[in-house]
Amino acid sequence: MSAASKAADVIAHDDDGLLQILHYRKQVAIAAKRRSRWFGGRLYNKMTGEDPDYIPISGTHLRQTFSIINFDAPDFIVASGQYQLRTDFAEEAVDALQKKRSA
Repeated sequence: MSAASKAADVIAHDDDGLLQILHYRKQVAIAAKRRSRWFGGRLYNKMTGEDPDYIPISGTHLRQTFSIINFDAPDFIVASGQYQLRTDFAEEAVDALQKKRSA
C-alpha cells in the first residue's frame, strides 16, 4: 500500500466518508460471494485475498463502525492495525449511516 493510503486508513472520517468506505468494501465482498460459487472464482478470491464474509478495515474505521452500531470496541484494537470486519456488521453500519444521513 502507498503511504497516502496508509495515512488515510489511520485518519478518522466523517459519517459520509465512513459510509463510502464501508459501502465500497461491502460491494467487494458481494462480488467475492458471487464468484465463490465456482472454482475459478474461489481461486480468484484466494489469490486476491477477497472474502465474501469479511471486509478488511483499519483499526480507526473499525472503532468508528463499532461506535455507529453501538458495539463496544475491544481495547486491543489499534488505529494502525488491520482487521477483518464481518459483512453483517458492515451492513448494519451502512444502514445506520444511511438512516442518519436521510434524517
